[in-house]
Amino acid sequence: MIMLVIGAMKSCSDDPKPTVSRADRMCTDEGYAWVMSNNFVKRALKAPSTAKFPYKPDAYSYLGDCRHSIVGSVDSQNSFGAMIRTTFSVTMVYQKHDNKWRAENLVIH
Repeated sequence: MIMLVIGAMKSCSDDPKPTVSRADRMCTDEGYAWVMSNNFVKRALKAPSTAKFPYKPDAYSYLGDCRHSIVGSVDSQNSFGAMIRTTFSVTMVYQKHDNKWRAENLVIH
């Protein structure tokens, strides 16, 4: 009798959890989109090794279809060596088919 009850309880708790692919997680991950946007912004700076980004973006919006709108800021040295704060906006797009991020409309203000 005890085995029957245990078996019934086990079958109720074995609900399969829906599996979400890594690509689907990456597609909607705000944190990953922010980190990848930082990499694209660094490439455009005079002194990329001095770049300091805040923990999170100033503004973020998931646009659907693996697209993220990001507005952020970065502190880095200019060509004279002075630390300055620069703002930027970008649309980050995750390409599932090749597991890569693309930056569209990157504007550094």
